[in-house]
Amino acid sequence: MIKKIPKRIKNNKIIYISIIILLLLLSGIIFLNKINHNVEEKHNQDITKYYFKDSKYNGISSKFIERKNSKEDAILEIPVTKNNKINEFINNKIQEIDDTFKDDAKKSTFENISTERISYQVYYNNDDAISILISIKQDTHGANLNDQNLFWTFNAKNGEIIKFSDFLNNKEKDKSSILEIIKNKIQDYLKNSKKEFSNEILNDLDFESFENIIILDKQTIDFPFSKGQIIPSNFSSVQFQIKVSEISNFLQNDFSRKIFEVPDVQNSKQVQKTTPLTSKSPLLDKDCSKCIALTFDDGPGIYTDKLLSYL
Repeated sequence: MIKKIPKRIKNNKIIYISIIILLLLLSGIIFLNKINHNVEEKHNQDITKYYFKDSKYNGISSKFIERKNSKEDAILEIPVTKNNKINEFINNKIQEIDDTFKDDAKKSTFENISTERISYQVYYNNDDAISILISIKQDTHGANLNDQNLFWTFNAKNGEIIKFSDFLNNKEKDKSSILEIIKNKIQDYLKNSKKEFSNEILNDLDFESFENIIILDKQTIDFPFSKGQIIPSNFSSVQFQIKVSEISNFLQNDFSRKIFEVPDVQNSKQVQKTTPLTSKSPLLDKDCSKCIALTFDDGPGIYTDKLLSYL
């Protein structure tokens, strides 16, 4: 005789089996999520490389940092000079810029990976001074690309930044004259670039904006400003040079003569004997009975060409 299994026991078995199946399914889901999380974590993990290489510049090597992850692709090339103070200063500047880039890359909602490239160039480089330009190019796929130049000239011995005003004989007096020369240079640059502009954009410029310089050689000072650094960003980059010969009257201290090829204006002035011009002078027409002769000294200088153009 077959004994009937109570209905209550049957229901309990179904419940137990269902619970076991649910637990197995839940365990499977947790396991799969863990695998996916590990894969994603591995994908998001920074792959960062650090290495050094010799540069083409005497006494300077390059430190490279390469960083890649799901959000960013960055390659940084940092100069390493013989002076630790210079190295620390440049490292800190690049670190600040890179930290900002990393924050922006993390916040970016674009599918494309954010990119960063930092490199450098060395110009004047000897036992007295080193001129270094840092080029930064960042793209976080936002409204604006970050494309800028940072540049300094350092004292190679003590690591201090050399300012433009350090070369001036009379700092406060000469700054205004130099600033006018710089404004004329920028004005010419903008005219040549065929950009429409108002002279008002030059009014807010002060000498402090031009204290950092690049020394190209003993005859040339360079200002490689990038877009938006000194005038509104709707203009292109502003890059111009000043020849030492244009401002030699202002570069008459010992430090200037050490760095540049500057004639000693003070000691080279010679008093020239002149013969008064009269109506009988061979330089004048015979018929000239009423003439005026104009003379000027303390030249040639920065205004000589302009003055001659008026005569």
